[in-house]
Amino acid sequence: LKKNDFSGYDILSNGVIDEYGNTFDCFNATLSTATNSEIAVQQEYEVKLSEIYFKEIKDDDIGEYNYSEDIFELYCNNSIENYEIDDPDLITASNSIVDSDDNPVEKAEKIYDWVIDYLDYDEDMPVKEKGASWAYDNERGACSEYSSLMITLLRIQKIPARKVLGYIISNNPLERPEEGDSWTFTNSYDGSEGTLSSSFLGHAWVEYYVPEIGWIVCDPTWGEVEDFDYFNRIDFFHLATTVGEWINFGSLNYSEFPYAPNPAYSDFPTTDDSAFDFEVEAKIEVLETDLVSIEELEWWEVLLQFLIENWILVSILAIILVVSIIVIVKLVKKRKANRY
Repeated sequence: LKKNDFSGYDILSNGVIDEYGNTFDCFNATLSTATNSEIAVQQEYEVKLSEIYFKEIKDDDIGEYNYSEDIFELYCNNSIENYEIDDPDLITASNSIVDSDDNPVEKAEKIYDWVIDYLDYDEDMPVKEKGASWAYDNERGACSEYSSLMITLLRIQKIPARKVLGYIISNNPLERPEEGDSWTFTNSYDGSEGTLSSSFLGHAWVEYYVPEIGWIVCDPTWGEVEDFDYFNRIDFFHLATTVGEWINFGSLNYSEFPYAPNPAYSDFPTTDDSAFDFEVEAKIEVLETDLVSIEELEWWEVLLQFLIENWILVSILAIILVVSIIVIVKLVKKRKANRY
């Protein structure tokens, strides 16, 4: 944490830690529409992001679970909202996906592949997540439902699993950021209009726990939408902010993503949302990088990156090419017919 400035608050509690080990700054404030009072927060962090890939995990690498550890109470044993491990349909599904003699990593891979095949991505899902049972029954969802379903199926197999929440900095997995590159995201609420607008790419993904290895990361949503293999892998565009569950302090439970609290949500503790405006701006800048430059990429990686970045142009050229081939084939057939 490089900078942490607050103004306009009554009580400020720095470094509050929740049951999942996430650290937050919390404040109480008394605001008045008569005086146009406001709260201002400025924070600056220096974060290192890395691509992580767990390759070729062997049986000998995996230890034995100790089921008395606290990790099972937090991330495995209990059927709670969004992770309904006592749902008979989910129990049947989980047991049918894996084999009894599979190790935890093999079970996780089978569940990962199954979730991707079973669910259809729905970009029109509401902000409030639906949970594993809903996703299973409706066979669709967004990142929250993909993650919740995978987590629940893992927990049924007695494999501790948890949700990671954060942002996607760029939705182009092949992009290679360079020093000085930056991205700016905004989230705002206009109380008088009752409108919320956001450019944040909020996202959720999965970690599961294996003894002697630790938490292994997966992203079944990107495995589906981006068509890349994100089993046991995460890239440097995934910026994690919280692990475990929704932002939650006692009765305060606003949002799956960490720019809460937000007056736009119906459970925000006020009787008049129109009294508030809310604005967040986050700027991410690359200070330094040791990524492989574009010149060092394989030819097929460069080609794939070009196709992704220029998909509209590529699509138009492909259509023109197909139409041209059809026309040429018809002309050739017509000439042959005229000969006879």
